[in-house]
Amino acid sequence: MSERAHLPHGGESIVWHIMGTLIAGPTLYGLLGFGVDRFADVSFGLPTGIVIGFVLSGYIIYKRYGREAYPSPDTNGEDPERTHDDGHTRR
Repeated sequence: MSERAHLPHGGESIVWHIMGTLIAGPTLYGLLGFGVDRFADVSFGLPTGIVIGFVLSGYIIYKRYGREAYPSPDTNGEDPERTHDDGHTRR
């Protein structure tokens, strides 16, 4: 699978996906926390659910959009960006 095959085309579309994720996560987990509050007769489920929703939403956004593909070091530990075409490393 290509690196960013799941990304929609256009920056505006990405912004709307991020906004939707930031709204949906706390809403979903807040509702689950509200259900825990009602079912277990406690008062910490709703705020805990909202916080968990924000954290998971941020993680999902980071995994989906936040990481760039940078070249990693070779198996022998040398950085490919510091290597000349002749194979010698720059110091």
